[in-house]
Amino acid sequence: NIIKNLKNNKSPGHDLITNTIAKYLPKKAILLLTYIYNSILRLSYIPPTWKHSVIILIYKPGKPPDQPSSYRPISLLPTFSKILEKIILKRIYPILNEKQIIPNAQFGFRSKHSSLHQLHRLVDTIASSLEQKNFVLGLFLMLLRRLIGFGMKDYYLNYYFYPLRYSSYSNPSYQTVLSQ
Repeated sequence: NIIKNLKNNKSPGHDLITNTIAKYLPKKAILLLTYIYNSILRLSYIPPTWKHSVIILIYKPGKPPDQPSSYRPISLLPTFSKILEKIILKRIYPILNEKQIIPNAQFGFRSKHSSLHQLHRLVDTIASSLEQKNFVLGLFLMLLRRLIGFGMKDYYLNYYFYPLRYSSYSNPSYQTVLSQ
């Protein structure tokens, strides 16, 4: 069902396997993929090639083209990796909701919770506090950049950002491996 619901117009990862190709796989291939996904979940091992993403830069209109901050990076993962993420999300999301692990203020990655909703909630909270003549303070963090800027040691970053270990990315001009 996850494969059938993949959007056709999404770009493929480095393996060039598109969502459309995945949708047309024969039943025997789907059964083999099911076995592979179950093995991945059982062994807690993700094939390294599934963690390799292609990074493309999208220009932000109205920004100076000679500035690196004028570009938004987009990470293109392999289709089979995206399917694995959806399988994991489908399994853990009901548990997270049932046990109320995700706070109501969390809007990222949740369906029907866009950044626009979060912005509206923030403006609402500020307006309400000002109406009640309360003091309002906003603190917005660019966490990773700040941690590095404050001289946080590598071993802390490796611990807290462990999911990035052994992930890799490439762009048309070079390839590198992050924190191996």
